[in-house]
Amino acid sequence: MKNKRITSLFLLLALAISTYAGVQVQGVIVDSKTNEPVIGASVVEEGTNNGTITDYDGNYTLEVKEGAQILFSSIGYESQKKAAQPVLNIMLQE
Repeated sequence: MKNKRITSLFLLLALAISTYAGVQVQGVIVDSKTNEPVIGASVVEEGTNNGTITDYDGNYTLEVKEGAQILFSSIGYESQKKAAQPVLNIMLQE
């Protein structure tokens, strides 16, 4: 009986880990005209509250679910949506 419980617990743990397996996405967001970094741009996993903003150099890192769509936006720029990839550099247009 004890072995059944341990096996069941192990399977539940494995299922939970695989459900939350994700991809780390990182990159830089720049202005398409000046090639300057866009500071404070929003990077959000579509359909979730999971997100971040770019730093002073336009860099970001975000952990998302595999197959996720990422929304990139900033005030004064057109928003973009891209499929998650390990490296995703974005040029935002005014």
